[in-house]
Amino acid sequence: MSALVRQVVGVSFGARMEPQLISEIRTQALRDPSLATAYLAWEGALRSRVEGIILQVVDAYGLRLRLTVAEAAQLLVDVSDDTCARATIEGRSSAEITDRMNDRLERLVGVLVETPAVVR
Repeated sequence: MSALVRQVVGVSFGARMEPQLISEIRTQALRDPSLATAYLAWEGALRSRVEGIILQVVDAYGLRLRLTVAEAAQLLVDVSDDTCARATIEGRSSAEITDRMNDRLERLVGVLVETPAVVR
């Protein structure tokens, strides 16, 4: 599971998100309804992309989730955004941000994916 999370995160989010730009746009969207609409559309597209990745992984590996795909995708996006922003504020390097995001998402995926029952 660890290698899979690291592979998917690298493909889906790239080296790192741009937290300064995203934070600035989000702040402006709080003040401007037309920008809010555009921001929500962008965020929805990102979430849809993550949903697609989740569906592919779930189908390919026969996994079961504890949440709906939409809820899992939103949670993954939220944790990624928070992790990237916080690590950037802390002055972390790109490599440290990537490592921290991988670690947090790996733990989260461990909670989201149901563990198959052991048959004795």
